Amino acid sequence: MSPGPLDPTILSLLAEIDEEAEMSSLLGVDLSPAGPSASHAPSIYPPLDEWLRRSEEVHRFLRAAKRAEREGRGR
Repeated sequence: MSPGPLDPTILSLLAEIDEEAEMSSLLGVDLSPAGPSASHAPSIYPPLDEWLRRSEEVHRFLRAAKRAEREGRGR
């Protein structure tokens, strides 16, 4: 199944991209837009202090759960 005809807007955008690439090579300058700033997207990893705090909370919870389980069996 072949794709249908492209929308005129898409064709116009593709033509602009080709024109920018041609101008870029003629001028010897990269005219492509810069990539997004790192500040625009949140980090995929939380800050280390937050990770350590959550880790300590998890360990505290597990210790309390194990303690309660041992005390429950000891009775």
